[in-house]
Amino acid sequence: MRPDPRRTGRHRRQDTWRFPTTRQGHAGAPYTSTPRRYEDGDDVWTNLSHGAGPLIGLRILPLAIMALVVTVNLLFAPEVEVRYYMLAAPLLMALVNGPIVTLAVSAAVLAVYVAGEDCPVSDCEYGGTFWARVASLGGLFLLATGITWLRGRVRRRYESITAVAEKTQEAIVPEAPDRVGPFAIASVLRTPEGYANLVGGDFFAVEPYGRGIRLILGDVKGHDLATIQLTNILMGAFRERAMEESDVTEVARRLHERLSVFNGSVEPFEEYFATAVVAEFDPDAESVTLVNCGHPPPVFVGREADLVEVRPLPPLGVEHGESFCGRALRLPFRRGDMVHFYSDGMSEARNHGGEVYPMVGLMNEYLARGLVREPEPLIWFLRDQFYSHGFVIADDMSSLTIGYGNDEEEDSQ
Repeated sequence: MRPDPRRTGRHRRQDTWRFPTTRQGHAGAPYTSTPRRYEDGDDVWTNLSHGAGPLIGLRILPLAIMALVVTVNLLFAPEVEVRYYMLAAPLLMALVNGPIVTLAVSAAVLAVYVAGEDCPVSDCEYGGTFWARVASLGGLFLLATGITWLRGRVRRRYESITAVAEKTQEAIVPEAPDRVGPFAIASVLRTPEGYANLVGGDFFAVEPYGRGIRLILGDVKGHDLATIQLTNILMGAFRERAMEESDVTEVARRLHERLSVFNGSVEPFEEYFATAVVAEFDPDAESVTLVNCGHPPPVFVGREADLVEVRPLPPLGVEHGESFCGRALRLPFRRGDMVHFYSDGMSEARNHGGEVYPMVGLMNEYLARGLVREPEPLIWFLRDQFYSHGFVIADDMSSLTIGYGNDEEEDSQ
């Protein structure tokens, strides 16, 4: 029984799976699925704040700091009263704890501070000044407690917005299946790190066609609500035309017409366009047919990885006089081959040194190591290299990798 494809890829559930030991490469090595949207396992705050152990440690860290300060005080400066150092505890606790914990620590610290007076407060000649200090400290601690409460509301609001955006993106661009017939599929969809809009313009879809598949991967101009609307329109049009048209070139032409109709309802010079690659994988003919409409060229992974130089058409929605006929490229696609489709967010990513992400070079390095010729481990390798070399997602990043499985894999389905 195959795993549910909805529980892999971009979803938040973490699963661990292993490659069978009969395959070449990372035999038996575990791969753990991590979220592919909005957060990443390499993020420092994610590592600190996820899981019961790290979270508890982070929350008691201020107490540990205060214990260290008190110990140093008793050893090296015993003439200074410890209770003065403890006044910082509520402020430190407010950084990583909620209002209840902060308020409880504040009350305990104030009680210790008052109890530490040498004389009865009511009899001290400076009693009025003392109580004024206590009132000031109480006000400061209440302010810290209020800030933690407000921060919690903002965080919950952000998490709610994030969840809605994620569900919206999943409704518009559903998770690609992990296998259709003999074809294994791996998909990635990420929004820019630190970007306010959690729904981007990248999209993809995979539809069965006969014994093979038809797919599209594209990028709509913009990041606004119209972009979401247009993405939904193009996805719907592709699902409809992918089943009806006899040629992928005609599918691309129909998508161009649909986007042109959409542009007829917008103001001049505000028209939208989308770059896209439309492809058909035919296992009977052992071939892949590609139509490129202004999109970065896909990578064909055979004996080595190399860009597929398809003569591109203009982007969808851009009016032109060129014919769609004869613009498709057909290539042999045999068992063990893969094709990697991606958006410019992957090919144009840079690290802090300004270096461009060497995607094709890394694929050839992957092949040279003799690792498993399957989409999922290839994507994991690219991901690990992306983050380990400091590359940053500055634009929407999506990819689809299609692999032609081995005979035994197809027979086991």
